[in-house]
Amino acid sequence: MIGSLLISVVRFIVMALTDAAMIPALLVMQRNRRHFELFIGCFHLIISFLFNISGAWETNIFLSELEWHFISDVLSITYALVLCVHLMG
Repeated sequence: MIGSLLISVVRFIVMALTDAAMIPALLVMQRNRRHFELFIGCFHLIISFLFNISGAWETNIFLSELEWHFISDVLSITYALVLCVHLMG
């Protein structure tokens, strides 16, 4: 039981740290006053956090893990494209 809990906590921490890698990009968006891009990025960070909780602890938080995954994928693609537009302009 304790081993399973420890694995879940470590899994969540690793997943959360990989999502935290986009925080520097969000800070650039904030510094440049790109509010729409910042909104998309913050929303993606929140959704990813909920997806990670749902996946690591195998529980549903309003939606199933698969539904959080779909939303996270859409926001990942959206944020990447918005970031490309920002870097081009």
